[in-house]
Amino acid sequence: MTRVQTRLRRGLAAARGYVAVVFVVLSLLLCDLIQRTVVAALARLLPGRRHRVLAAWIQAMRAIVLDIAIGVIAGGELGPVPKIPARAGVLVIMNHQSLLDIPLVVKSFGEGYPRIVTRRRYGRGIPVISHMIRLYQYPVVDPQATGKGDLHGLVEAASNGDTPLAIFPEGTRTRTGELGPWKRAGLRILLRARSWQVYVMAVDGVWHARTFSDFVRTASSIRCRTAAVGPFTSPEVDGEVGEEVDAFIEEMRARMSETLHGIRTSDTR
Repeated sequence: MTRVQTRLRRGLAAARGYVAVVFVVLSLLLCDLIQRTVVAALARLLPGRRHRVLAAWIQAMRAIVLDIAIGVIAGGELGPVPKIPARAGVLVIMNHQSLLDIPLVVKSFGEGYPRIVTRRRYGRGIPVISHMIRLYQYPVVDPQATGKGDLHGLVEAASNGDTPLAIFPEGTRTRTGELGPWKRAGLRILLRARSWQVYVMAVDGVWHARTFSDFVRTASSIRCRTAAVGPFTSPEVDGEVGEEVDAFIEEMRARMSETLHGIRTSDTR
């Protein structure tokens, strides 16, 4: 390939990335309006079908980002996503590489949806996302919070929820694609609230799209791979966080590391 051809190819990829981003931004603005009016009204007026309405809506938005913006417009590559049962008592622990992690974990639930442990600061000022946090009753946390009162929302979400939960224990998106340190306070709270069927989900190939500006530049070069292992039954601790829970968390982190390594090994064959 000549230098001119290389430049043209890079220019085309960048252009597709920009078009994909513009499409996502415009779509989210329109979706924000629809979500605040039509979807919210249907969820309120049809309580017996609330879960179906919310599941259909979040899966539609997931398709806009992954299938249309990334797969069609940008030309990125999205491999198969593992299927996880969308029922109460299921907890997904996932690594955190990019802006696409949430759509990917949503896709893994097929026709259902999870509630996702989310940072408190995302609750205001972000089209679709901020309202979605309230509409879907996502448990919100402050990354700097460690007190029981600050994490009380996690206890309620675990004890009273009739949908799965998903959590990113790293808390922040990794800069290198490697598995980062886990913030364990929130995970301990969840594990002591009830017995869980835990799935460990790992994603790779998207860490170059860690931020919005990264996403603009790299959308066309995304080569996403995901895998999941489980379920693993969490220990019965009767409300106390002891050595069993800490050992279980260590095991889940080891499983995630192994799964991430397995994705990368299979890609090099």
